[in-house]
Amino acid sequence: MNKGFNLKRINPNQTQIFFDDGRFETVTDTELEAFLSEASLADHEETQSQDPMN
Repeated sequence: MNKGFNLKRINPNQTQIFFDDGRFETVTDTELEAFLSEASLADHEETQSQDPMN
């Protein structure tokens, strides 16, 4: 299951993450970097677990 999100920079040090289910979070640059790393890893793992023959 892929969770969608959009990003909006609200000032030089903070970004809001808007999730498709209506939630949002305001994060610092450090937190954003960690979030994007986790999202990328989760997406990569999801892609690897799919059967390429289907």
